[in-house]
Amino acid sequence: MQAIEIKTNAHKGYIKLHVPVQEKEVRVIVIWDNESDSEKNYDIKLLKNLVHQAAEADVFSTITNPVEWQRQIRNEW
Repeated sequence: MQAIEIKTNAHKGYIKLHVPVQEKEVRVIVIWDNESDSEKNYDIKLLKNLVHQAAEADVFSTITNPVEWQRQIRNEW
């Protein structure tokens, strides 16, 4: 058995898939978020802007090992 993941947007309730399989049975699983964009308690554009500003301010330049940096941050709690 082989599997591939294809992420796409539905258009008027339809999705179109192009898979590298011919004349074989395939299984399709459809997963979607139940939340609408208006229900989120954050503004994604604002978050992206803040991360961009932090990158421009060079605040990440001292991080040489992201996994170790995250571990240290968690241990501070």
